Amino acid sequence: MAGELLFGIIVLAILAGLVCTGLWKLVTLDTTHYDLEYLWNNKFTREQLELE
Repeated sequence: MAGELLFGIIVLAILAGLVCTGLWKLVTLDTTHYDLEYLWNNKFTREQLELE
């Protein structure tokens, strides 16, 4: 019984860690280069958009 509980807690901790890591990567991913190149077709520079 105690082993199964410990195993369940470990599995939930691993899943929570994976979710947190995925969210961290999503939040910190810089898509500015992609946006400027593909969405705006390089019409603007980072300086014009006051990103630097």
